[in-house]
Amino acid sequence: MGGGSVIDGTKFIAAAVEHKGDCWEMVRQNLDFEEALPIVTVLTMPATGSEMNCNAVISNRRLKEKFCLGNPKNYPVASILDPEAVYSIPKNQKANGLADSFIHVIEQYLTDDINARVQDRWAEGVLKTIIAPAPEVLADKPSYDACANYMWGATCALNF
Repeated sequence: MGGGSVIDGTKFIAAAVEHKGDCWEMVRQNLDFEEALPIVTVLTMPATGSEMNCNAVISNRRLKEKFCLGNPKNYPVASILDPEAVYSIPKNQKANGLADSFIHVIEQYLTDDINARVQDRWAEGVLKTIIAPAPEVLADKPSYDACANYMWGATCALNF
């Protein structure tokens, strides 16, 4: 249960359980792994889309390093997205999640110039889906539909 950081940490643990040796070396050397524990996610903070992909960003504070982990074995076997979870998120965190989602889409949209028009239109649609409900999501009592559109837009932000 959590947002992107918690889900990414779970993916790391799921992969590390079967790894023989130093788990940080596994990600540092980008070692391929054959097995990972199955995970189910319950999204409580929409922002990154980690609940729908096999990638993770892991920070090691002691080493002051960030590592990327990506392996098909790390796809969640199921993800629960309940828009009502957004009701309990503090306003500043919702604003952070909206901004994070928006930036994830923009960085892909502006940096990957590969003449992929379907992906470009999809990115534009995701951006509009994040922008349109934002004022209501930030209101004191957002509607279910506004929260659902925000949550689904955030889930799609790194997954197109």
